[in-house]
Amino acid sequence: MSIFKKGKEQFQKAMSAAAFAEAGEFDTARQIAAKNKNAHKKVLVVLEGDDLNMRILTYALDLCERLGGQLEILHKQGPEKVDIAQTEVWQEFTSKGGQVVCNSLGSHESLDDKLTEYGKTRRDILCVVLRIHLMDKKPSKKKEEKAWSPDWIMEKLNCPVMVYS
Repeated sequence: MSIFKKGKEQFQKAMSAAAFAEAGEFDTARQIAAKNKNAHKKVLVVLEGDDLNMRILTYALDLCERLGGQLEILHKQGPEKVDIAQTEVWQEFTSKGGQVVCNSLGSHESLDDKLTEYGKTRRDILCVVLRIHLMDKKPSKKKEEKAWSPDWIMEKLNCPVMVYS
């Protein structure tokens, strides 16, 4: 799509929102103005081991639809080194048309370090969804005693955290 055409569409959208706002239809104007605002942003689901299930994927996908973002999974392999892309749950989910970016970490890699790296380099994360059992994790470094608390994750990634049980 050319820059001119894209600019024209954005201008038309802004004018439509302004027209509704002038007519007193503020909710409609807000919806038009905010449409696709988060299209490039992601809902990050943090998983460890084999705790992938359809409920958490469906919850995260519904959240993506409501927020207008995309789904991304950060998965750390457990001791069994199971690749989640080979699981039945993953196959069922992707067969329904679920489009997901999945980043797998080896069992020797640290989720703490990866989340810290995401916080330093990524500004496209809308929110983080993680399982409640990850809140019981012990920090990998002694100096970070608050690691894996929702506050620690919010501070590192600068986004809200949703704890899923």
